[in-house]
Amino acid sequence: GVVGTLAFHPPARTLQTRARGAVSLARRPLARGKIGVVSSANASSEKMKDLSPPRMLPAVVTEPSSPSPKGLTCVLIHGWPDSPLMWSSQVAALTDAGHRCIAIPLPCYYPDDTAANLRGVTLPTFDTAVEDTVVTIESLTTRREHPVVLVCHDWGCVVGYRLQRKHPRLVRAVCALDVGADVAGLTAKERLFVAAYQGWLLAALAIGGDVGDWMTTRFARLSNAPSLRPGGLDFERGGTIPHRRNWPYLRFWQEQLARARRKGEDVGGGVGGGV
Repeated sequence: GVVGTLAFHPPARTLQTRARGAVSLARRPLARGKIGVVSSANASSEKMKDLSPPRMLPAVVTEPSSPSPKGLTCVLIHGWPDSPLMWSSQVAALTDAGHRCIAIPLPCYYPDDTAANLRGVTLPTFDTAVEDTVVTIESLTTRREHPVVLVCHDWGCVVGYRLQRKHPRLVRAVCALDVGADVAGLTAKERLFVAAYQGWLLAALAIGGDVGDWMTTRFARLSNAPSLRPGGLDFERGGTIPHRRNWPYLRFWQEQLARARRKGEDVGGGVGGGV
């Protein structure tokens, strides 16, 4: 999290976007070194229920303190249970070096959580998260800024890698940290631990409500999540992490089961065809 008050300003250019729910932003430049949140928060709650992809996510944009002719545009995508604010130290270093930073939330995560966690809003998938991220990048950059550098953490790596694969023209390089969904090389004991804690978070998502929030927050405290430390985002917001932030675990296991089912059907079809 970030200690202190953020300055909220529109970005330096008028945005032209095909994203649903995006608002028109006036041309009012960010001061160098300033942080701005670009969002569609002005829309009504009922209108914001139309969150079907592709849509623009409320990114945190930080302009370089001293723009460099060789400066790049860095897109940062966090993981569970964090927010774009987790990148504050990295953003400070990158903007001081002359690079522009766009920190994009996973859908349903702060600052996307107010609208995305309304009752009746469908949970994202990794594929819809990719398309939302692409719309956000294209809306907040010019073609001269392409391709961008992706800096990804945890589940953000899943989104980043898929984005690179589906939209290679947009990506210059990928920096992946603590890659989510990567269980290759783990021991049986480590895999059992992963299954146990992810099962807990899946149960929290299924139960929902205050109980689901409590279960999610309990595990986040046990894992020493930075957002729950003093000065962190969730610490400042009452010390509770919403259960809907667990959606990546649901989608990961749904994809794993679907992949196993297809593999079984392929094997079955091959055996049947050979008889």
